[in-house]
Order: sequence, then structure tokens, then C-alpha cells
Amino acid sequence: MIGVELVRYSRKTPASEEAKQVKLLARKIVVLVGIEGIYGSVIRIQPPLTISRDHLDIVVETLEKAIARVERDLGAVR
Repeated sequence: MIGVELVRYSRKTPASEEAKQVKLLARKIVVLVGIEGIYGSVIRIQPPLTISRDHLDIVVETLEKAIARVERDLGAVR
């Protein structure tokens, strides 16, 4: 399992709403991720042990696109 915590850069606070949006956008592109953490700001990626490099590239590219779009639409997230 891999976790990526989203934080509002300007205030250094958990980006819970942004994490929800990333999850929804990733699902539209056909990549399923979860949201975890005390504040609901951690994107959880749980690939199978047999994931191929091509599939892994798709997951990473999808998350990059989703995070960039949420950052553009809702404000700075790091």
C-alpha cells in the first residue's frame, strides 16, 4: 500500500476536499484509489503485487493529471 498525503500548501493544513476530488477524477479515468488518514487527506494506492510497468505508468499519470486539475480548480495542493 502507498499513501500520498495532500496538504494545502499556503496553510500547511490537510487537503481533505481536494483528496475527494482527486479520487473522483481518477475514477472517471478508470483508476480506483481510496482516501484514508485522520483528516481524510491521504490518497491510498493499493496495487496488486503483479502490476505491470505499463499499468503502473497509467496509475501515476492519472494521479498526476487529477492532482494538477484539482490544484488548478481548488487552489494550491502539495
